[in-house]
Amino acid sequence: NQVEIYDGTTYALLGAIPVGAHADASIYDPVSKLFYVGNGGKQAKQDFCLISIIDTTTGKKVGDIKIDGADRVEAMAIEHSGPRMFVNLYSKAAVAVIDRQKRAVSDTWSIAQEGRNNGSMAFDEADHRLFIHAREPGKVVILDSDSGKVVSTVTSAGMVDDAVFDAKAKR
Repeated sequence: NQVEIYDGTTYALLGAIPVGAHADASIYDPVSKLFYVGNGGKQAKQDFCLISIIDTTTGKKVGDIKIDGADRVEAMAIEHSGPRMFVNLYSKAAVAVIDRQKRAVSDTWSIAQEGRNNGSMAFDEADHRLFIHAREPGKVVILDSDSGKVVSTVTSAGMVDDAVFDAKAKR
């Protein structure tokens, strides 16, 4: 229920920023120097989740993005050529598309027709592909990141917790 700030050299705890329960999935934007962390939802006994926004230059929370009807946030990906952020909504079998400038959900893309309990996410921004791992039934769902349409699927292991796209190797 907090984000802890550590010194990168000494590893000394410098401070803590309170956020909601189940602060787990997070992503850093090196351009804006903002850190986004998902929290709230079911473990906070709320019918919504928050993406808390932390300014890493000041170590202060500067806002929240509310995602109604979500009980748990998993992986996130940031679009570097635009203002969007993609967020896995675990139990909704969906991806929230967030406008980082407006700090609001602009769209929600369902993957329920292909799988549920989506956990990890990887993003190939150059080719407009978003890779979503659905833990049930164990499948990678590949979305067009412009439209949210399913492009393809690939069978995978059931429990995958993280994914990274290697742009140089195209894997």
